[in-house]
Amino acid sequence: MASNRVASVGNLRQRALAAAHRMLETRGEAGLTLRALAAELNTGAGGLYHHFAGKDALLAALAVDGFAELGRWMAMATCTPSPGRTPFNACGHA
Repeated sequence: MASNRVASVGNLRQRALAAAHRMLETRGEAGLTLRALAAELNTGAGGLYHHFAGKDALLAALAVDGFAELGRWMAMATCTPSPGRTPFNACGHA
């Protein structure tokens, strides 16, 4: 049981980013706060402040993850473009 708790604590940043992404989609930026996120994750806000200095830092981390995901989609699209699409067009579609 203790190992599950350690695993849960160890991936708090990733769990927080995933939950923040969902909250941002459903509640908008105004509904995303570190306290609300902590409640969603059943953790204290202090743990989140260890990973994110504040809401702006959390939003910046979400943006970095979003651009990384966009890069993965673009790379995937250029490796296997659809018939009739140039690699540039495939990136735009991604």
